[in-house]
Amino acid sequence: MLMIYSGAVAAYRIFEPRQEHVAIDSSSFISYASLKEYIVSSGESSQHFLFFYNDGETDSMYVRTSVLSDVKAKSGLDLDCLIETVDLSGYKQENLPASLAQDWGLSDYPSFALVTVKDGEIQILSKLEWSSSSPITSSMLIQWLKDNGVYH
Repeated sequence: MLMIYSGAVAAYRIFEPRQEHVAIDSSSFISYASLKEYIVSSGESSQHFLFFYNDGETDSMYVRTSVLSDVKAKSGLDLDCLIETVDLSGYKQENLPASLAQDWGLSDYPSFALVTVKDGEIQILSKLEWSSSSPITSSMLIQWLKDNGVYH
């Protein structure tokens, strides 16, 4: 009986469920400072789904850890390969709202944008923006992906 018990405990310890931690790999982020060059260098007609994200900012963390995880689970899409994360944290925060508006047509972040290159110029095809009155939800992101032909 002791051998059976010992074997069961050992098997449980080997196959014990582990708690999974969500780690954000910042090495896969695109620097905001180099974003325009990166997009233009990708060539004509290439499309980029961008997620504008500021590490440590509550709304950004919510979208990254809750909304994207929920959409990934519901849709089965590999969002890590589809959506490119743009790191806003290294950019001067006082200049950020004006820069986002001028360069990307965005009024706030976190936000998503679908962009392409045509005749050497960046074209904004679609965007989904966060606002305090209308935060981004998983259903909003799924609808945006549907609207842009990625999810059916």
